[in-house]
Amino acid sequence: MEKTIEILSLEHFIHHVLCLSEKLNSPDFVWYRGVSNACHSLTPSLYREPFNSLLHQELPVLEPKDAPTPDHPTTLSEGGRKNIYRMEQSMDARFMTQSESFLRKKQIESTPMNRYLLKQHYSGKTRLLDWTESPLLALFFALNDEQSTETKNDAKVSALLPLRLNNFSITRLLQFERPELEKKLQLKSEKVFQLNVLPTIPKEFVKKPLLNKEDIISLDALFGKYYHLRFSKDEKMYPFAFLPNYLDERMTAQKSCFTFFGNIITLKESLSEQERLSEEEKFLFSMIIPSICRDRILNELKTMGITLFSIYPDLDGLSKSINDKHLSEIIENKKSQESWNLIESSFPAGGNLTNP
Repeated sequence: MEKTIEILSLEHFIHHVLCLSEKLNSPDFVWYRGVSNACHSLTPSLYREPFNSLLHQELPVLEPKDAPTPDHPTTLSEGGRKNIYRMEQSMDARFMTQSESFLRKKQIESTPMNRYLLKQHYSGKTRLLDWTESPLLALFFALNDEQSTETKNDAKVSALLPLRLNNFSITRLLQFERPELEKKLQLKSEKVFQLNVLPTIPKEFVKKPLLNKEDIISLDALFGKYYHLRFSKDEKMYPFAFLPNYLDERMTAQKSCFTFFGNIITLKESLSEQERLSEEEKFLFSMIIPSICRDRILNELKTMGITLFSIYPDLDGLSKSINDKHLSEIIENKKSQESWNLIESSFPAGGNLTNP
């Protein structure tokens, strides 16, 4: 289970963010993600609909590509896993061919990960999950979900410690690949495996062991393993965190960062493992915003300059921000008029509010 705090105001939220930062040891830092419904799981978009019925199981795991499919599959993880692979490959191929002019115009190098990041950032289905380095932006995303009608639900902001997540996830990969390293891994020697820094995207993916002869993690092998979903039976590829290249103004404005999912389709399994970790190793916390507080905290954020235009710094974001401001004014005027009508109705017919 995540450690959960209830948030009642913007001031309250900022207080808890600062408290969390003060408790961390250097070089730990925090990423944030806001969702409009506190019940939503931390699952990437590619996995949400196909595996929705399995998200509450003890261990939702995608099986290897070459695993045999039963004649009469009983779950989607058995019968539909090959469709997941085909669907992602098909979407990647289509995005690659049809995004080429956009990439050239923006002078963005057409590499597999650049295209994958852009696909994620513009609502394509991927195995990436968006996070931000800004807690206020995450709170805004949680409270101002344009496509959601769930304004009566509690919202949630999750706080992730990405270095701790990577120590958790990559250590388990290494334990599977190199069981003889078990004792060394138990020493938690972050310097040996370079788990005290966040990985950045390499230009090429190479199929080779995760560790080289000097026991240094190969980033091109790590990203290639996740991008191509290469894993063996019984191997668990928990999500890992990485820093992206900022490819456009939106990613820069939103201070974007990502977790890359493997065959573990939700963070739920990671959370069940987190229960067995020490306080210094726990990597995920959450803050719940009760539905009754949503509108007030959202207005406080807008007063502080967090708007749709600050998140989407283009003409689309500007137009949405202007529309949002005028809609708020219309709603406030309507509330004022309704209050005035209520006051007038409390006086006798023909009465005058100015009469003694």
